[in-house]
Parts: sequence; C-alpha cells; structure tokens
Amino acid sequence: MTLDLGLLFPIRDGASAELMAFKAACLWNAGIINGRQRQAVEQRAQRFLARERRGGPGQELRIGDVQCVHRAGNAPSML
Repeated sequence: MTLDLGLLFPIRDGASAELMAFKAACLWNAGIINGRQRQAVEQRAQRFLARERRGGPGQELRIGDVQCVHRAGNAPSML
C-alpha cells in the first residue's frame, strides 16, 4: 500500500508544518508509517519553515522535492 504523504500531511503555513512533523512522529511511534516516510514529512516541514523564516513566499513542496535523511531519536525535529 502506497501512502500519499502530501494528502495525509498537508503543509500550507508554518503552523501546519510544525503540526505535520508532530503528526508524523506520532504515527511513526504507533507503527503506522515507517522511518523513511516520517523523515520525508519532517524534511518537507523543515524546508517550508526555512523558506518562511527567510521571508520567502510560503509554498507547498512536493514530497519528490525532498531528500530523506536519517536522524536518531523519536522526537520530531524542528528548526
């Protein structure tokens, strides 16, 4: 089964980016999504927040635009 991460984790602004990273961590802890999916959502949220903090236009990023990076720990990583 393939999950549409863009549909399950919509990121429209800074608040939703933080919430979706937290949601991904919760679903990963529950065994619903795997580590790669969690990292993809977190990376996407971080990129959105970085753009927003630089004053650039906030825009939806597609999952295909991110690289998955492994990090240790269970807590969602925020910028």
